[in-house]
Amino acid sequence: IDVFDEVLGHLVKRMEARALKELSERLAPIENAPIGVVRTLARDDEIAVAGPVLSSSPRLSNADLVDIASTKGQAHLLAISGRKALDSVVTDVLVRRGDLQVHRKLASSRDACFSDEGLTLLVRHAEADDMLTEKLGLRLDLPLHLLRRLLEKASEIVRDRLMRIAPNAHRDEIQQILTGIGNAVVDDLPPPPD
Repeated sequence: IDVFDEVLGHLVKRMEARALKELSERLAPIENAPIGVVRTLARDDEIAVAGPVLSSSPRLSNADLVDIASTKGQAHLLAISGRKALDSVVTDVLVRRGDLQVHRKLASSRDACFSDEGLTLLVRHAEADDMLTEKLGLRLDLPLHLLRRLLEKASEIVRDRLMRIAPNAHRDEIQQILTGIGNAVVDDLPPPPD
């Protein structure tokens, strides 16, 4: 594989984009694909070439993904955010640098892991986007204090929708938080005039 990697690595430099795209698609799912070629394809500026390996190659390490997410554009970040599983070291970079599409895709990924900082930043981004709010509100790994913050900022329509589509176990938590928010609002109201 190492010899093949070296030979193919020299050929990749001379291949046209269409052939590189096909190579990327074929190598992406292979567990023991030549690592040097996979890394070269993943760093290609053309997302058609980089996308297949970024979204699914098991050969890319967290360090590779962090490096690419730190230096490439939104299309590359979106491809990375579509991976089956992501560690928090990668999602932190994606949340910091990503746009709304990246944030929504990450929030939808059940296998993506987030640090507290990453989740806090996603919740902050959700204040301006109802769809992101819904996706985050359905995450079972969202800590209660962040779910409370998310629901405090959510519109009534989003709150109602979350109550309808949330799993039963999660629905109880949402209802308790919404009741608490309602009680806090009532407590903050000035007393009625005499």
